[in-house]
Amino acid sequence: MTFSQLPDDRFIAASRLSGARESVTHLEAAILLRTQHFRTVTQHCAESFRCTGSNELAVRHALLRLHGARLLISEPEFIEYCRLREPDGESRPAIEMVRVPTRNRSSSLHASVTGICQNLQEHGRKVTIVVGDDSDPPEEEAGRYALHNLSTAFLQTGIFMGTHARRALARQISRYAQVDPQVLTFALSRDERFKFAPGINRNALLLASAGSMALMSDDDVFWPLAAAPGYLPGTKLTSSFDPTEIWFYPDHDSAVAAVQPVQRDVLSVHEELLGRTPAASIAESEHSEEIDVNGVSTELGEQLAANRGRVRVTHVGIAGDCAIGSMRHYFLWSGETRERLL
Repeated sequence: MTFSQLPDDRFIAASRLSGARESVTHLEAAILLRTQHFRTVTQHCAESFRCTGSNELAVRHALLRLHGARLLISEPEFIEYCRLREPDGESRPAIEMVRVPTRNRSSSLHASVTGICQNLQEHGRKVTIVVGDDSDPPEEEAGRYALHNLSTAFLQTGIFMGTHARRALARQISRYAQVDPQVLTFALSRDERFKFAPGINRNALLLASAGSMALMSDDDVFWPLAAAPGYLPGTKLTSSFDPTEIWFYPDHDSAVAAVQPVQRDVLSVHEELLGRTPAASIAESEHSEEIDVNGVSTELGEQLAANRGRVRVTHVGIAGDCAIGSMRHYFLWSGETRERLL
């Protein structure tokens, strides 16, 4: 929404979403600035009444007039705007690489890569499996051996990136990209002065797969897919910085038992969205009740309706330890996650 002030304390409001332009009063402009999410007229009225201090009846009348002028649109109208956009014209490449970072956990790595290979085989997929290993020498050799045996047995391509491979990658990048060798040493090598070397495996895997559609899967993640509790098909879009929903269980076994396994190609779950416009997901939903845009802000809504933006990163959930290191995060949760916690 954009505004241009007129000399008589009125404004010209222009909706980038609907294309409507209309002269509005100071109260109506204030309401437009505050209606950032889809709500009922009653909810909008209560919020605007509190913020503006205006007569509640005047606020309701203004809301209805703004909707009639298409400066405010309803959720069904927004979904219809998205459906009318041009469909995706780009072909979406398939995931061609699975990257697995690990350190000193060869047994877990073996189990994880086994699950990856089994899922790939069940669904007729061929990819390159790249293991980035920062292990001590005995464990590194065990990881190399496990990847070789599994990739051979399941007819997949396996690439092992241990210490020597990371050093070779650093030299190659330094030579061809003219990057300061010290920067590459810091990014890709373990400094023995420090106990931890966070990031060097992922840095190496990201650099080695640059330009490829690739999936990152940790060495303690096992690939049988499962549906989240209460799963329903559909698309939910939100402007929230973190849309994660969390369920709580007394122990690991209870968490795993609470989800239902599903037979799906893991790669295809990511490929459904990668490279696409979010509006395309709305357009392809057969029923409006399968679409939830209540959390969409005005800014995001304008981008969606204009068919702008593409999905560059996808993420699936996990059943198990979610690795939250501090309990302080508990105080920041809201909505259904907070209700389940309490």
